[in-house]
Amino acid sequence: MNKHLLKQTIIYLNEFSLDDDHDLVSQTVREIKRQDPSMSEGDVIKVIHLLQKIHALEWLDTTLDMFPSTVIFSKANPNSDVEALAAYEIALRSNLDLNEDPMKSFLKLTTFYDENENIRKELCTMAKQIENEIDQDIVSETLNIIYTESIIKRKSSLEYRNQNRKMINFDNQDFILERLPQRGIPVSREATKDLQSFFKDTQMHEFDHACPICHIKVPQLLIASHIKPFRDCAHIYETATHDNGLLLCRNHDFLFDQGYISFNDDGTIIISKALIEKDPHLEHFNFDTRLDPIYMTKNRRKFLKYHRENILKR
Repeated sequence: MNKHLLKQTIIYLNEFSLDDDHDLVSQTVREIKRQDPSMSEGDVIKVIHLLQKIHALEWLDTTLDMFPSTVIFSKANPNSDVEALAAYEIALRSNLDLNEDPMKSFLKLTTFYDENENIRKELCTMAKQIENEIDQDIVSETLNIIYTESIIKRKSSLEYRNQNRKMINFDNQDFILERLPQRGIPVSREATKDLQSFFKDTQMHEFDHACPICHIKVPQLLIASHIKPFRDCAHIYETATHDNGLLLCRNHDFLFDQGYISFNDDGTIIISKALIEKDPHLEHFNFDTRLDPIYMTKNRRKFLKYHRENILKR
């Protein structure tokens, strides 16, 4: 099993799927062969079949859905703790036997096990946390936190702002601040480009590549919208967690961003009086829906409370 080829295949498949490229397999093969002429189409197809077998991705009607832990695995530094724990989360979500192939060979590509094929001591606590979180979210908070930490560590001399703003009260707050003690967010949004790319990946996965209000599925028309605006965030993790996001089409993103609409804790839409004054008939927008209860996580409700109290126009 070639780890480099595995990672490159994931990266290109994900990139082309977000661009709405219906020929994404052929595009992926061409790009990999361009970088390494020794690779064949058959090599790439075998990797794709393996990814399907371990449930690291899913084919939808018109595109491909890459699971967040799979994306993290592909972008993590080789032989890092992040890579190992991402592989472990993929393995847990697959419901396959970890002691048999293909999962056993997959995990051995990383530093998850020691020479005695036991989980490395340094990873035991976080692996246990991931086990406890695996059924609660689309990506475990533990994995998301250490991935965020790994990206921030790659940056040097970052300037921060919003250090004195109040952070959303996460259940996992102590672990967040242990791994990411710096309060505030980077002054330059460009410094968090990798995190924002992953943020959109998680939104696309969670919302099935469609706006939950109007159900449009054109990738170029979908925006990963922050509930608590990026500019207001008090900590880098607030900008990165999928709970602080909604996948919206451009029309509904504008309305949400400008405070013309928001959502109650039960997912029902709130329409601002300011919007009704602009268009009493609301004939141009679809509001005859509500967010599915599955999206109304505990943390997302906290972010929506912030949006109602600070962004929604009264």
